[in-house]
Amino acid sequence: MIQANKNITFALKVTPYSTMTVYINARFMTQNCTGVQRVAGELSMRLPALLNHNIVFLCPKGQLKNVLPNIVLRQFGYLKGHLWEQIEMPLFLFRQKAPYILLNFCNSAPFLIQNKITTVHDMSVFQKEKWFKLHFKLFYRLLFSCLIRGNSTIVTVSNFSRDEILRVFPSFKRENINVVYHGNIRKNEENAVAQNRESFFLAVSSMDPRKNIETILKAFNNPKHKIKLIGGGGNAFRDIQYSNSENIEFLGFVSDDELKAYYKKARGLVNASLYEGFGLPIAEAMSYGLPCIISDIPAYRELFSDAALFFSPKNPAELAEKLEELESNQALRAGLVQKGFEKAGGFSWDRAAQAYREIIENKLLKYAP
Repeated sequence: MIQANKNITFALKVTPYSTMTVYINARFMTQNCTGVQRVAGELSMRLPALLNHNIVFLCPKGQLKNVLPNIVLRQFGYLKGHLWEQIEMPLFLFRQKAPYILLNFCNSAPFLIQNKITTVHDMSVFQKEKWFKLHFKLFYRLLFSCLIRGNSTIVTVSNFSRDEILRVFPSFKRENINVVYHGNIRKNEENAVAQNRESFFLAVSSMDPRKNIETILKAFNNPKHKIKLIGGGGNAFRDIQYSNSENIEFLGFVSDDELKAYYKKARGLVNASLYEGFGLPIAEAMSYGLPCIISDIPAYRELFSDAALFFSPKNPAELAEKLEELESNQALRAGLVQKGFEKAGGFSWDRAAQAYREIIENKLLKYAP
């Protein structure tokens, strides 16, 4: 995602047939770029070229942490965060006379707007609520309940997440939940993968309880193996503090270019998450030729099947065994790299954007004049 700068030009693509407006909730542009914000940015960069409608991004006033090129951006209001989203954005939309639809990529959306599409990445706030701070947990339980029980169109990121939504809200219509897989930050180019890997493994995730960093740290207590962990904490989760050691380095948030450089240098990716809807860093790592050792959870089995080594996420000894197995078996490593390329080839941001386009067009038909 392109970093914020002061010299931004905005251009609106308008055609004679642009009778509808698609507003995109761009509050993600004010946030640190984690997985959810990355998804929003990748889709937002592609959709304007696919939709034959006015596209306008709505965002609170203030400094932007992530900026997209060549978009129409409306910054307004005095509030921030969820207050802006629930109060000032609906007031803005209520004043619009032309038909519109609101597109939300990041789990949340205004209660009061009916004609909207919302991406719900997972149901962790219902299934694993102990990980979250009380105010966040209560707000999102209310928000999801309103989204699901209203006449909403939901997009989610895996069949597992769709099943989780239906498990929590069994009365919701299955046909109103659209599954769209994420993409990759690069195309698969096997001959372009760096051959001179360094000695460290990589973990890419936020430092949140469900990411299960403790299991990784215990598995890497042997100085023989080194790991670099990329990502930071979030306001929604219980605070957890980690520190560097001889073979464990916490890098915090990094830029997209820095992340790509680490993917090119690392020996492999480790992911110990306890609960996920997708697994974007795994798909990205596979596209860079990294063999992956990942937790045995339903979403990962659905998405990555035989292209990774799996371990029980609460068993650091098993993770340590998988590390030794991968390092000592070059045939296994080569096989995982090849299968990873094949698996990653099934994830494309262009295909994801096309799927969103179809969902948006179908929704717009209901509100067309």
